[in-house]
Amino acid sequence: MISVILVWKVKDSFKATFEVDKLEDFIQTQTDSAVRKLAATFPYDHFEDEQASAVVAARNKIVEGAVGMVESALHLLSSKGIIELDEEKKAAMVGNLMVVLCGDRETQPVVNTGTLNH
Repeated sequence: MISVILVWKVKDSFKATFEVDKLEDFIQTQTDSAVRKLAATFPYDHFEDEQASAVVAARNKIVEGAVGMVESALHLLSSKGIIELDEEKKAAMVGNLMVVLCGDRETQPVVNTGTLNH
């Protein structure tokens, strides 16, 4: 687990305004890059069994929780008669929910301009 507290000072506001599109995004990207570089200097090899087991156990808990949430969502939708889902649409919904619930990045909206069958 790595945490960062970042404090920055803009030295040249003219450059920051005219040479960088979005200052906050630029700083976020630079911070992410620096943290990844720092993390790479501490290999997992030294704690191989403990680190790998912890990562697998954490992922397992995330998946267990996500499966429970998906199961609950399908049950509620069905019991309240909100929507009828055939097996194909159920599979698509389960896949989408699992990606959102288990993913380690922000979700991106997708606009469906057709049907699920095409």
